[in-house]
Amino acid sequence: MNNIVYQIYNICNGYSYWGSTNNWKNRKNSHWSMLHRGKHHNPHLQNAWNLYGEENFIFFVLHRFSTIEEAINCEQNYLDQFVGKKYCYNASQDTESIMLGRKHSIKTKIKISQSKLGAKPSQITRIKMSKSRIGRKCPWNSERLKKQLGPLNPNYKGDYIRLENIDTGKIIEGWGISNVSKIIGTDRSSLGRIIRGQRKSHKRWRVK
Repeated sequence: MNNIVYQIYNICNGYSYWGSTNNWKNRKNSHWSMLHRGKHHNPHLQNAWNLYGEENFIFFVLHRFSTIEEAINCEQNYLDQFVGKKYCYNASQDTESIMLGRKHSIKTKIKISQSKLGAKPSQITRIKMSKSRIGRKCPWNSERLKKQLGPLNPNYKGDYIRLENIDTGKIIEGWGISNVSKIIGTDRSSLGRIIRGQRKSHKRWRVK
């Protein structure tokens, strides 16, 4: 299935950009090409790329669908939830305004409209939405989530980790112990002990 929802993730600050496409390889190449040339249509993402560099951005395939309509509908769920949050690079909450030259037929528009009537987010989407709610905990290290996300993600490198700084309340999140340990400036073994519950915190960071 080539119809996917993807995430461009900044491993330095946990910020993300979400999108959908029917050819993820071409879409990634398109994004990377525009970013390299400094001509990306999203200035927030472009500025972050210029600041942090290509090596700190990862392209994730989050979901695969049998139709592009389903992928766009799923993308809309992400935009509805995250646009306007400081960690979201997307500027528009409407998938129609970021189609990059694609146009829906009347039939497709009707299908999209009908699919949103009473639509419920997928299990994976509900998990990602719930993690952003203050005071709520989400099983990011659960085997079920690994089974749900891992096979769909060619860049999968481990559990999704979410940490909080005890002093400042700052949130750091990312895929895999290796990436997150680099972000907070520690070693993998120390971070692993926090995640496994062997230590409550390290360098004032704790599991959120």
